[in-house]
Amino acid sequence: QQQMITSTESLDDISISAKSNADIEVADRSFVEEVSGNSHRKFQDSKRTCCDNEKDGRETEDLELTQVTSNEAFSMSRIVNLASTASQDSRCDHLTNNYQNRNLTSNSNNEDVEIQRVVKDEVNANISLHDDLSSLSKTLEKKEENNEHQKKSKKKKTQPPVMYVSIVVDDGNMTNKDKFKFSPGVASEITSNSNDFYSAEMGRHSSRDAKHRTSYRYSDDCPIAVASEVVAGESRAISRNTRCIFLGLIAVLVIALVVVSAMHFTGGEDPAKENMSAGLEIQNDIFLRNILANFSDSDALIDENSVQHRAMQWLLRDDKAIISMANIERVKQRYIVVLLYFSFQGENWLTNFGFLSSSHECLWNGIDHNGGFNGIQRCNKENQITSIAIVNNNATGTIPSEIGELSELTELWLYKNNLASTIPASLGNLKALKRLALYSNKFRGPMPKSFTNLTNLQILSLGDNELSGKIPVSIGDMKELTTIHMHHNYLSGAIPRSIGKMKNLDQLSLFANYLSGTVPRNIFSLESLRGLWIGDNFLTGYFEPSSMKQLSNLVWLEAYDNYITGTLPPIFSELKFLRVALLNNNLINGHIPALVFKMSSLQSLSIGDNLLTGSIPSVVGDSMVLEKLYLEKNSLTGIIPSSIGSVLSLQEIDISENLLNGTVPETISQLSNLKGLW
Repeated sequence: QQQMITSTESLDDISISAKSNADIEVADRSFVEEVSGNSHRKFQDSKRTCCDNEKDGRETEDLELTQVTSNEAFSMSRIVNLASTASQDSRCDHLTNNYQNRNLTSNSNNEDVEIQRVVKDEVNANISLHDDLSSLSKTLEKKEENNEHQKKSKKKKTQPPVMYVSIVVDDGNMTNKDKFKFSPGVASEITSNSNDFYSAEMGRHSSRDAKHRTSYRYSDDCPIAVASEVVAGESRAISRNTRCIFLGLIAVLVIALVVVSAMHFTGGEDPAKENMSAGLEIQNDIFLRNILANFSDSDALIDENSVQHRAMQWLLRDDKAIISMANIERVKQRYIVVLLYFSFQGENWLTNFGFLSSSHECLWNGIDHNGGFNGIQRCNKENQITSIAIVNNNATGTIPSEIGELSELTELWLYKNNLASTIPASLGNLKALKRLALYSNKFRGPMPKSFTNLTNLQILSLGDNELSGKIPVSIGDMKELTTIHMHHNYLSGAIPRSIGKMKNLDQLSLFANYLSGTVPRNIFSLESLRGLWIGDNFLTGYFEPSSMKQLSNLVWLEAYDNYITGTLPPIFSELKFLRVALLNNNLINGHIPALVFKMSSLQSLSIGDNLLTGSIPSVVGDSMVLEKLYLEKNSLTGIIPSSIGSVLSLQEIDISENLLNGTVPETISQLSNLKGLW
């Protein structure tokens, strides 16, 4: 858009006032600058001719012209400076926005072609505008010559009145009404020709492109256009320094190039697309929160300090895997595994196993520092997790309750870590679980009653923790259990008789607790039982010979440090698989049955610190595999049988604190494997 800028007759105060209403094409600006420069030179030539003919009385006017030239140079310097710094003026940002308002295609190549067409059309239009401006300039020159005669009669120059002419230009988007100040003669001339001149110019624009009717003007908001002045009574244009113009245009071109290049290489960052992306992110956030709220604490999900919130945010912000929110089961599974990582402070693990990688969670596994295979050990054909092992890996924290949602989980190995707090009752929801190993941690509280729902559980290992309370009677309903390890805890109360119903029980380890009461007799009738560890408790009662006969597969019998009474039943000799019998520190009395030393598999016998009497049976030499014999702290009498030297497998013998007499038999020297003799 070309703005006509006026000034007062004194020319001392050049006021450039314009407002930019549309984007400015670089090629158009350069052309308008050339037109303004040519007009200015014509006005200056006319002025010099008048001055040569009328030298007298013109000294004052020449001085005034010098001052005007100085002011013009100052104004041009300001325009050039503003043009050269346009790249730093944020107010020029509307140029880029106006390009978008042309409804051009977002494709960068199509935009360039369209812009070149518009610029070409604008240049052709301005050629016509130049012709009209030249015609107007000639008319003004003739008008000036006619007025010269009137000026000769004036001794002192007076300021003519001023008129304002309003010109309305429609740019296709809005109507711009601008006022320009002229002397009455010039204003009259412009007014009389305004309909022809401006209407014709606008008509040419309209016939060419009704959507892009533009004019060029100087703008304080974005000083990169060209200003032309019509001075009252005289037509003068601001002279342009060609070098400054080119520098300004180069600066503008550089800015335009940077903007276009940035849009090209960044794909033109469509705000609509950004809004769409932000909306999609919010939608996913809400959708994921609704999914997780079905099994995870909703308050924890919004608590920025909770592991649940961290796991959810990781899925939304950091997870590189592409997972459809419609795949709810997959989303749940990945969330639970991520939650497990954060709950166990995975950043401190000795081995990471690929957790939080972009790969499928079923592949988050590997060899640990001890050579074991850990992490997500196995998944089924449907990529549902069936086995998790985080073993001896410096895991700390608590087991999240959400783990109970892994419906296909059959094995959970979390032993030898620093896990604490209570065992979540939600583990009772894992109906497919067969093996649960949580030993050697710091779990406290009672054993969850919900464990009785684990009807398929075979191994329950909770030893070496801080569990308290009673063993639930309902444990007897877990008919598939083969192994119960609850040693080294703070369990109290009696051993439930319901355990005697577990016909598949292979190992029962309850030692080092605070259990009391009698040992249920039906436990000794479990034919499948191979290991019974009930030592270091407060148990009472005695061994029932008739019931023990059914322990035909018993290998380990440890009942030390209790209050068991009665005698050693001879039936022991019938336990052909028994290897270890630790019954020391009880209240057992009577004699040592000779048949005990007839057991072909017995390797360790500890019956010290009891109330035994009598002598050591001479058949002790028949124990061909016996390695350890502890008979200390009893009331045994007689001599040490010399046959003891025949048990070449013996490594340790303790017969101290008894009432034995005689000498140590020389045959003991034949025990080449002996390491300790007390």
